Amino acid sequence: MIRRDAGGFRDASDAGDAGDCGEPNISSNVSDASAAWRQIGSMPDRLEIVRGFGDVLREHSSELTDRSHRLQRRSAALRRRLEVLRAQIAGACARAALAAGPHVGADPKIAEVPLLGGDMTEGVVRIGRTVRRPVRPHTAAVHALLQHLEAAGFEGAPRVLGIDAMNREVLTYLPGVVTRRPLPGFITAESALVSLAQLQLRYHQAVVGFDPPSWAQWDGELTRFVDGPPEIICHCDVNLGNVIFRPGPDGPQPYAFIDFDLARPGTRLVDIIQTLRYWAPIADPADRDPALRNADVPRRIAVFCEAYGLSSTERARLVPVASRWLRQSRTTIAQRARTCGGAWARMQDAGVRDRLLRSAVWLERNRPEIEALLRRPSRRPP
Repeated sequence: MIRRDAGGFRDASDAGDAGDCGEPNISSNVSDASAAWRQIGSMPDRLEIVRGFGDVLREHSSELTDRSHRLQRRSAALRRRLEVLRAQIAGACARAALAAGPHVGADPKIAEVPLLGGDMTEGVVRIGRTVRRPVRPHTAAVHALLQHLEAAGFEGAPRVLGIDAMNREVLTYLPGVVTRRPLPGFITAESALVSLAQLQLRYHQAVVGFDPPSWAQWDGELTRFVDGPPEIICHCDVNLGNVIFRPGPDGPQPYAFIDFDLARPGTRLVDIIQTLRYWAPIADPADRDPALRNADVPRRIAVFCEAYGLSSTERARLVPVASRWLRQSRTTIAQRARTCGGAWARMQDAGVRDRLLRSAVWLERNRPEIEALLRRPSRRPP
């Protein structure tokens, strides 16, 4: 016979004397219990004992349930503490990475020129051929991304130079034209739209091999629950003020992206949708800039997707994913306006959430025409 003690499983022959504290003989216990049960002669007495056992079991079951709930609450609290600890470690690593990088001085003879027009980042200035921006928790992660783009040979992004004495990140200044409202006429040219799609494609191709550091912190998540798992680190903010134009044979053409503050893990499709939000634009005609008020937006969406080389599968998903993104973004802006204030509160006060809703309604109303154009066979060479 095999029996178990504190030391594990062992043969009963090792138990020593018959009077040691091993496990009792099972067959003997069963026999004793049967004899005791026969001594309880009447059925009411037996039922009373069964009810007593039931009460005891219910009491123990309730106690076990309470213990389980306490353990679940303790586990949730421990998970929250672990998340805070991880964030603190990531922040410390990011600060160490910035501190270890090069420090850049400033020539006092060169004046600081404020760079205005950005929606999210304040305190951005130009000094000579550099741009100085406030350091934020995600700055080190963005620097790692920009350094990867430089190593990959992608020329459409600023280079990281370091940190200055005022604890500002220092990036190269990219010359060219940034569009402002009211938009210039060249913004409506299909050649500019094609160049923009090709620039975004080159960015996506360059960033494929980027493996973010384990401590990387990104600036929130505006696109959660609208598409599949992240594929790459997306720019997520290719708006009208974050694209640099330079002269080209067919007029000014986009050649670089700036302001990677909202870069974060995502899908190519959502990054494209966010770009089309501004550049098609996916918006109710009443909310468009005068230069694009009468634009053939379904056609511009199709032209962009064609120039990017978006697959037929992704084209079929574009409208439903864009609709979800527009509606989710309204919720995100409201949440961030409450918790962060600043630019997020200004966006809400300026009616951005209402414009996003009108954009979603316009998109859903024009879905048949957009998808018909997106289903047309590609004219790109094989």
